[in-house]
Amino acid sequence: MRAERNAAGVVDLTTLVPPAAPPSPAVEPTATAPSRPWGVHLTRLALDGWSARFEDHQVTPVAVTTLAPIKITAGNVDTAPGSRATLDVRLGLNKQGRIAISGAASFNPVAANLKLDLRNIEILPLQPYFADQVNLTVTDGTVSINANAKLDVPAAPPKGPPPQARLAFTGDIDVAQFAAVDGTKQEPFLSWRSFHVGGLDLTTVPLKVAVRELALTDFYSRLTIYPDAHFNVQDIAAAPKQTTPPVAVAAKPPTAAAHMTGQPKPPSAPPPPVTIGQVTLQGGHVSFTDHLIRPNYSAELTELGGRLSGLSSDASTQADIDLRGAVDHSGALSIVGKVNPLAGNLFVDVKVALKDFELPPASPYAAKYAGYGISKGKLALSLDYHIANKKLDAKNHLTIDQFTFGDKVKSPDATSLPVKLAVAILKDRHGVIDLNVPIAGSLDDPDFKIGRAVLKVLGNLIVKAVTAPFSLIASAFGGGDQLSRLDFPAGLATVDAGAQAKIRTLAKALQERPGLSFEIEGGADPQRDREDLRRHIFQQKLRAQRVVELAKTGGTTGGTTGGTTGITPSAQDAAAPIDPAERPHLVELAYKAETFPKPRNFLGIEKGLPPAEMEKMIATHIVVDEDALRTLAQERGKAVLGALSKIAPEGAARLFLVTPRLGPTPGPAVELRLKKD
Repeated sequence: MRAERNAAGVVDLTTLVPPAAPPSPAVEPTATAPSRPWGVHLTRLALDGWSARFEDHQVTPVAVTTLAPIKITAGNVDTAPGSRATLDVRLGLNKQGRIAISGAASFNPVAANLKLDLRNIEILPLQPYFADQVNLTVTDGTVSINANAKLDVPAAPPKGPPPQARLAFTGDIDVAQFAAVDGTKQEPFLSWRSFHVGGLDLTTVPLKVAVRELALTDFYSRLTIYPDAHFNVQDIAAAPKQTTPPVAVAAKPPTAAAHMTGQPKPPSAPPPPVTIGQVTLQGGHVSFTDHLIRPNYSAELTELGGRLSGLSSDASTQADIDLRGAVDHSGALSIVGKVNPLAGNLFVDVKVALKDFELPPASPYAAKYAGYGISKGKLALSLDYHIANKKLDAKNHLTIDQFTFGDKVKSPDATSLPVKLAVAILKDRHGVIDLNVPIAGSLDDPDFKIGRAVLKVLGNLIVKAVTAPFSLIASAFGGGDQLSRLDFPAGLATVDAGAQAKIRTLAKALQERPGLSFEIEGGADPQRDREDLRRHIFQQKLRAQRVVELAKTGGTTGGTTGGTTGITPSAQDAAAPIDPAERPHLVELAYKAETFPKPRNFLGIEKGLPPAEMEKMIATHIVVDEDALRTLAQERGKAVLGALSKIAPEGAARLFLVTPRLGPTPGPAVELRLKKD
């Protein structure tokens, strides 16, 4: 049978096998003879200059597809086993798409080996087919495919499950000029100039995927947090349509076997092999906006580019990553290292560096959570992350240069901690805050979250800076525990060796942390200081008499050489220890200088007493009252202030002597506190 449409296109239909044989009217069949299966043989099919329009009303909106012009040439189309037909199809799809398919195919068994050349297939007309899957509106974009596809469907066996069809696809895929807006806010969400999948080699049985290269050029993505605290990415996945109401199914009680322990789990199927030779990014732009913060915060990641090479699901391999970008057109971002994200056992050995990130744009976050804006500052961030065998070992190094808080802002979420004091403790004399935040943990722990761990460590550091500032100073500059307390010998205001070591550390902190101001509070303990102070006052009386005697005699006292004749006594002479040989003479002089009533004989003449009795009389009349103790406490504070001012003179203006305190606390010591604004 032959049918002709016109000179432009011819359809050849020949040989329908088997031919219909009319039954003989004279012979009655006695049994049903087995019939031969129908077969089709088409020597040649040629269509040219045709067009077609398809409307699919099962999707919303209605999908309309036009094919024009249509040119199809086929030869040797036969249903007989082993026959192979040739095929050449050329179609115009919608406005600008072109489809060319050529190759060979067979019906028994089903198989095809085709060359595919699809160019400029518009995505927009196909949107009704995926509109219910993603909340995304595609506004532009075309797909081009240049590939070979091979399909094999083995014949079904008499028994058993049907065989799996095997598809082998090799070639290139390009998606160009893609643009899409989110379906909720109709804001730009994702776009790129070109996305190239080169050297794709896909096999379904067994599943295997290999890609020579992926290249994304001039891409843009918009990430937004809305006032109700949800991400715009969450809106992209459309909620699945529920066609039938859910049926409540009673849970089956667990069987005894389910409670048995020690049973080996069936081995899970290994993941399909996946390899990607190289991923290249160029001209990337990611825009981030946070509407949850008032005023809103925005950041731009631009000039994003680089490559990722050697990706594979093989756990023994590692891919090299090298990405670069700019943050807000000033900060430089780099990500360099080795990763293996496709393997079942994640491996990461990556260094992330961010330099010169301006902090004032992030002022809304500081205002909300710290109660102050940021008027100045730059951030440098260095992250060194190592993940192997589900164990994380991370080193986070943060450097903030010239960080300066702005005006105070009323915020119900702001911390009550004195954050300015924390910054003053952490900022050195060059205006730099330098922090190391190590993080370690197991990724198998469901309570372990990397971001939460980093924030917790930073939060603990700030809390420590406020609640235990001297402990933080000691860890930074040395000086041991209780750096805020300097103990003194009972009854004395002399800085001993132990206090001197702490003062050197405090002076260094005063030099390196120009934002620090110390309040110095001297102390005295009436119980512990009173007797020792009386003893020291007595020693001072003896030394005072020695100075007077040296001045009178020109350098000698009571038979003992005490200086050089003609030389005025010095402070060193006054502070020198009392020699036992000169002590009786000095006690006698001190006794004579006292004005308290002295023992007399019956004639009213002052009695002569041995040195021990005179010493006892002097000590008995030394009164150590609260004023004396307060003076001792104040002298201790002055001694610390003077020692700090001498070592760190540039910090003297930030030292404040406060009213001394008497009592068990602070006792014979000086306490330092950080002066708060």
